[in-house]
Amino acid sequence: VNAAIQDIFASQPLKEEALEAIHNEDDEAALEVAAYYGEDVTTVVFEKLQRKPLHLHYYAVILNSEKVEHIERLVEFVLQTIDVKTTNEEEKHAIRFVVTNLQDFEGVGQQLLAACLQGNEEMQYYALMAIEEWSKEALTLELLQAVKSVATNSTIKEIRQYAKQILEK
Repeated sequence: VNAAIQDIFASQPLKEEALEAIHNEDDEAALEVAAYYGEDVTTVVFEKLQRKPLHLHYYAVILNSEKVEHIERLVEFVLQTIDVKTTNEEEKHAIRFVVTNLQDFEGVGQQLLAACLQGNEEMQYYALMAIEEWSKEALTLELLQAVKSVATNSTIKEIRQYAKQILEK
């Protein structure tokens, strides 16, 4: 079935129609289909993020690409678009979505994680969750210092302990 679908998608008219739908509409299904079949949709997704900067489906497309350069660009976008220290619920959700996915990409997004460690306890917790999955060698001095700051200054005992555990591993 997959081979048949690939043959259908590979047909030039259908492929062009799907790619046109991606450019002209907010067609999430077309994005998924194109990404599944290897089309690079990141340029279009970043264009769409300019209009809808908190649209998590676009974040997911980039994260699911598993391409470090695209994920780094997404992290930069988030840092430029959202002030981690003063977020509303929708912005917190977007940051949390990116941060929790960074655990799978060791060393990527350290500036965002450091910013989250300087934010509220919720942001600190999610940043620590991502960092915990990385080797200590992957952490920059800036990020290690931010973890140390949380380990000594967090107002929540469990978060301080969590940060200390990470520093001790």
